[in-house]
Amino acid sequence: MHTAFLRGNVVFFFWLSALIVLALACASAAFMPLAHTPCTLNQTNIQRFRQFHRPARGWEHAQGSFHLDADLRPIWNWNTHQLFAFVTAEWEGEKRHTNRVVVWDRIIRTKEEAHLKGVMDMEYTVNDQHAELRGRSLNLTLHYDIMPVVGLLRKATSTCHERLTMPDRYF
Repeated sequence: MHTAFLRGNVVFFFWLSALIVLALACASAAFMPLAHTPCTLNQTNIQRFRQFHRPARGWEHAQGSFHLDADLRPIWNWNTHQLFAFVTAEWEGEKRHTNRVVVWDRIIRTKEEAHLKGVMDMEYTVNDQHAELRGRSLNLTLHYDIMPVVGLLRKATSTCHERLTMPDRYF
């Protein structure tokens, strides 16, 4: 009556159920509050600010650098696979109310890499197709996504902000 197949089936599904319960326990860590991450974002320097006439007349293009000191190690735990950190520049325009672009990003794979410190060059340029950057105030903000081993992707915005005023002339 109790064959080897039946006993093997019971053992297999017992361990499968145990793994599912453990995976759900791991996924519940995504609902825990995030630890405080001390950080500063300052000394932003615009190194190039130009106007382009291609593909259309009036495009503006800016490149620069900033100093970032962010310690993301406190949010690293046993369920963290990697972090994706990025800095955005956001400004208000007349034709488009809110403009937001990513100017720098980094994939952090280990806890040791999670302390970001130094002068970071803007990997991506700030472009505006309506030529509304001159004299505008930009807000730089550090964001990060936590990619867990098991569970939901979490998005967070840090307390690092810096307000930058763009120059009135091109150089």
